[in-house]
Amino acid sequence: MLNTTALRLLGFALGASLHVFLVVAILRTRRRTLPAYVALAYFLSAGLWQVYNAGDRLAQANVIPTIPGLLSFLGIAAWLGLALAPSCLLHFGLVWARFSWRWAVPAYALSPAVFCTLWMGLWYIYGLWLCVLLCWTAALCFFAASRSTEDTQRRFLRAFGISLLTVVAALVGPGPQSASVVFASLAPPAVFARFGYRYNLLGVLIPRRLVFALQMGALVAVYLLLVRKLADVVADRYMVLGPLTEVALILAAALVWLPLYRWMNRYLTRRTQLYVDFSKRLIEEAARILDLEKRLRFIAQEVGRSFALRKVCLVTAGQPPLRGMFGPAGGNGVPPEMARIADLLRESRVDLVNTSLSGETELERLITSLGYNYLFPLWYEDRLEGVLFLDSRPQLFLDENEPVLLGLSRQISHSIESCRVVEEKISLERALVRQEHLASLGKVAATIAHEIKNPLSSVKTLAQLMREDPQVRVRYDRDLAYMIGETDRLDRSVRQLLSFSRPLAEQWEPVDLGELLRSTAELLDRQYAQDGIRIVYTAPAGLELARSSAEALKQIALNLALNAVQASEAGSVVRLEAGTRADDLAFFSVTDHGPGISAGLREKIFEPFFTTKQRGTGLGLAIVRKNVRHLGGEIEIESPVEEGRGTRVTVTLPVQ
Repeated sequence: MLNTTALRLLGFALGASLHVFLVVAILRTRRRTLPAYVALAYFLSAGLWQVYNAGDRLAQANVIPTIPGLLSFLGIAAWLGLALAPSCLLHFGLVWARFSWRWAVPAYALSPAVFCTLWMGLWYIYGLWLCVLLCWTAALCFFAASRSTEDTQRRFLRAFGISLLTVVAALVGPGPQSASVVFASLAPPAVFARFGYRYNLLGVLIPRRLVFALQMGALVAVYLLLVRKLADVVADRYMVLGPLTEVALILAAALVWLPLYRWMNRYLTRRTQLYVDFSKRLIEEAARILDLEKRLRFIAQEVGRSFALRKVCLVTAGQPPLRGMFGPAGGNGVPPEMARIADLLRESRVDLVNTSLSGETELERLITSLGYNYLFPLWYEDRLEGVLFLDSRPQLFLDENEPVLLGLSRQISHSIESCRVVEEKISLERALVRQEHLASLGKVAATIAHEIKNPLSSVKTLAQLMREDPQVRVRYDRDLAYMIGETDRLDRSVRQLLSFSRPLAEQWEPVDLGELLRSTAELLDRQYAQDGIRIVYTAPAGLELARSSAEALKQIALNLALNAVQASEAGSVVRLEAGTRADDLAFFSVTDHGPGISAGLREKIFEPFFTTKQRGTGLGLAIVRKNVRHLGGEIEIESPVEEGRGTRVTVTLPVQ
């Protein structure tokens, strides 16, 4: 009888602690849903019964003082809680199975009758009622599990349904007033607590440090209980040695406590050590990776593996944005929402975003739409270097990992910035080497051009003189015409080489841009009329650049127009347009309807000696860019223009 009483006391004490703990944990959640409210009602009602019985038995054992009024009040509350608990459980199952709450109304309506049954001591009638509702709720949990698409939710519903059937088995077997029912009633809250601790079920956050402290407390309590039991056994046999044995065993606990303390210390400092190790790896290993995209991928993989995350995405905020991934990719390239997310972060200046807390702001909705539940902005001083997206599911919270990752985000932003600096330095060095190479090449080209120009003039003159001889002209007219044409082509190439290698004159003068475009358009229109290509221009009258170079502008317009004509087909139109902008800038554009320019070639076409033509020097657009920069302007390319074809090149120049 004594053992049964002790077991029931232990069961009610554990049940009271567990139910109160879960009630507090649910109340601490910031974003409670309907299942959380129903679970709160169940644990509160069942917890009242557990607290009352634990207090009543402790009072009977003279462990705590007896307060009749308080126990009577708790007794009435406990009976009410016990009457409502089955109905709350049924409501909980209906919510998970997505049935209407109205199915729980009859059960709630019968709660007063159930309370009267308990008051009259008709335990078997209550046990029958409880078994029916527990089986019904278990069936609803199994049904909801079969329809659930989330693995964690499915496993919780199955485990919770089995825990309810465990209570039914205890009721049917030993009976409603047995100690086994008390311990079986701990199964549903224990299942809920386990999934709340492991997966943050319904947004419940149970800190690991708290669980660790509870485990240590339970271990100490069990040890003291064993010490007391052993001391009683010794006292029964040797009388005086009982207290001495108890003191000796308590002191001997130090031998166990020292290694336990070391283990506890390692557990509590594990996250700090993880931060130190990760920072060291980040500094040493990531610093060896000079390519920013590869470094982002390395950091994302290290974060994902170190913190056991489902998915990690590291995106830079600069242009062009780069991405590093760990876990399921979820699409290629940088998400289009990144630009808006960066703007919102710059406005709010937050250091951490967790969508599980509210999910109501625009920023949180964007993060959720991308498939993540955490965001860490990567701030470098006052500049946003990038964004670290994390998917910690099935867990909703990172718990003590949050401050660790917050510190690591500073390290990551520094790593991105240092990689950018290194890349810029390498790019600058390469540009300098390329410029030196081009300068040397230009000198050589100028020398060769001077050497070729005079012989070409002689060859052309001789060919023209031979064509004037009637006999020679009859036999070799086509060959001589070909020689003259090729000589002209070579002469144009030589002039381009000389123009590219020759420094531009620092002589500024007013230039009528509209008149320059008109003369260029008329010249080319006459030249290519036989090929069926029209050149038209549109320019306002009096569009003058106050400080420019007519020769440089003429080269720009002519080269762009020639490229457009050569890309056009017979019957098409090349348009030359000019105008002004509100920011004191003038522009002119050349538009064709050719095949267009692919994205991969748009930067290369301005490089010297790069050409896609079989017969070309690759200097036309290089001269255009050189002249545009000399005039203080900018050049842009748009392709395709319409219907997947065409190219528009726009040059912007200062008016003054």
